[in-house]
Order: sequence, then C-alpha cells, then structure tokens
Amino acid sequence: MILASSWLQAIGSLLNVIFILALVSMSGAINRLAGWLTALGGVVVLCISLVEVSLYISSVQSVISGNLTALSVSLILNQAIQHAYVLVPAPLIMLGLGAIILDTRLLPRIFGYLALAFGIAMGVLGIFGLFMPLQAVIDMVLTGQEVWFAAVAIAIALGATKAIEPPPAIQVSAQNPAQNTI
Repeated sequence: MILASSWLQAIGSLLNVIFILALVSMSGAINRLAGWLTALGGVVVLCISLVEVSLYISSVQSVISGNLTALSVSLILNQAIQHAYVLVPAPLIMLGLGAIILDTRLLPRIFGYLALAFGIAMGVLGIFGLFMPLQAVIDMVLTGQEVWFAAVAIAIALGATKAIEPPPAIQVSAQNPAQNTI
C-alpha cells in the first residue's frame, strides 16, 4: 500500500506541475519573471516529491530487510523534507501565479488575490514551522490551496478565462522580401 501511495504522490505532483505550467502558458507569461519563478517552483516541487517518495520506498525496503537504523533515518529525513515544501516551492508557485493572474486577464482577479494570500501564508508558516509545531495549520492552508486549484480548473472548464492574445507571428513572403512584416 505504501508503494502504491508513493507512485500516486509522484504522479500527482507531476500532474499538478503540468497544470501549473499550463496556467503560465495560457497566461502568456512564460517569458516573464513571474512565469519563470512559477516554473522554478514547479521543478522544486517535483524534486521534493521524488525525494519524499524515495524515502517512503527506503522505509519499506528497510522494514523488509529488518534494518531498523535505515528505517529510522528514512522516517526522520522524510519529516524534514516535508518542511521544504512550504519553505520554497509553495510560496514561489502561489506568489508567481497570483502575480500572473493579476497581471493578465487569464482568470477573475479574486483568484490572483487568493493565490497571493496563500503564497504569503505558506511563506510565513514555512519559516515559523521550523521553530514550532504548526503542521495542523499548514495542512489546513494546503487544503485551501488545493481547493483553490480545483476552483481554477472549474473556472477554466466553465470558460471563465479571458482569451490571451498570442504574440504577433512573423509573416514571411518568399516572393518579395520587402513585404515581410512582423
């Protein structure tokens, strides 16, 4: 069961990052700083998720082999890596998406303000969570963040997004180079 859950976590993280990158692409912000920072946050999410999954697998293998020391180390490292999510990638992704949404007409502005609120909350909780037990609060904020992602997906499915104009294409005329325009 733990191995199946590990696979689901890895695939779920990948699908989440693909959705995040789709939002950046749909907004036309792929070549702007907010787009790059959001994409960087997605890469960090995948790295953290794969390390966490590897530690779950290591825990299972440690139990099978009877190596209680390795099991203990795997479990301790797993708890530590879970803190990394709220330190860097969660705030980075949500702040980036908030800036993108507020800067474009991709979604109604309320989604941008909520994303900024989640990003700030995650950053604050990430820092204070290092020094005091805040996991229950972090879990509630993460649940709200996932509801936000679901609401964004529903808004997109229902057509609440505004059309983003693509950059002008370069038109090339092979017959008369003087007519080439951007």
